Amino acid sequence: MLKLGLDIDSVVCEMIPTVLQKVNTKHRTALTKKDIIDWNMETSQFKLYNEIIDTFDDMNIMLGLPPVLGAKPALRILAEDFELIFITTRPKEYAQQTKRWVWSMLAVDGSEIHHVERDKNGIDVDILVDDNLGNVFKFAGQGKPAIVFDQPWNSEKAFLERVSIFWKDWAERPIHRAHGWLGVGGALFTIYEVAEKYCGDR
Repeated sequence: MLKLGLDIDSVVCEMIPTVLQKVNTKHRTALTKKDIIDWNMETSQFKLYNEIIDTFDDMNIMLGLPPVLGAKPALRILAEDFELIFITTRPKEYAQQTKRWVWSMLAVDGSEIHHVERDKNGIDVDILVDDNLGNVFKFAGQGKPAIVFDQPWNSEKAFLERVSIFWKDWAERPIHRAHGWLGVGGALFTIYEVAEKYCGDR
């Protein structure tokens, strides 16, 4: 069974809107997700990273973060054909809360969850899905298929076009898989296409 590596935040967990809601209330700003073009965003009023950590520190908010639209049904199907391995750069002190979130919000129990500081290449997976261009570039540099989950902060796509595949969301639309499956499409279908094209002999 192929190992599918999945980033958590902004790939399966919709975190940024909740963080921005707190930022806008606290600092009287009107930021939207489209305004976040850099994870290291810093203004005279706040640092985005610090606001994210503040969100994680509130367990009720953290455990209530919604899944990215369409991720839950897609992952339920993928779990039948892939070994799902979540790889996140969330600090390790949030490991238990992250595990609880994956189980309660995605209903994917028993999946591996790895917390890494930066480099995700040390985790043994066959395909990586991430919204961080650096992670995708390094993984693709190993000759493995990497898929970019398109977000406002990963707009520098030109240098990755030859080694990566981009998708917008976990769109739900009918698609047909080779052995007769009909159901959720979009990003899900992309994963099956990548698996067949690049990992078909494994």
